[in-house]
Amino acid sequence: MDLVEDLSAEKLPARSDRSPVAQQTSTGPVPMAEYCAFVELGEARSSRDELRAEGIRTDILIRETPESVGAPTIEEEYWLRVELAHVKRVQQILGFDTAEPSDDGSFGCGDCGKTVSAHESFCPHCGARFDEE
Repeated sequence: MDLVEDLSAEKLPARSDRSPVAQQTSTGPVPMAEYCAFVELGEARSSRDELRAEGIRTDILIRETPESVGAPTIEEEYWLRVELAHVKRVQQILGFDTAEPSDDGSFGCGDCGKTVSAHESFCPHCGARFDEE
């Protein structure tokens, strides 16, 4: 059984009630950095909307919390991912400083947001140098 009767069928006229779809051009994936985590999805969305208004692309990544692995219920955390090139600007807009040391002394690079060991004098991911205090 043929799907169409005639392969030379005329094209249907374009509908006038629809506007043409704009084609998006992409130069490839945009490098993103995990910036900070939220306990509530609403807080992550609010921060995302604030950054979007400033022209900064963001994603929200939903992740199972480490405490819920193997637990009977799953708890989630909501990570805000931002364009790597805008991490410093995001810090200024949202006011979160990812460069603060954690309990083990590691910290988030202020340029790329990736975790850096306490003993590093530069970021092994992006090459940013850290000032010693």
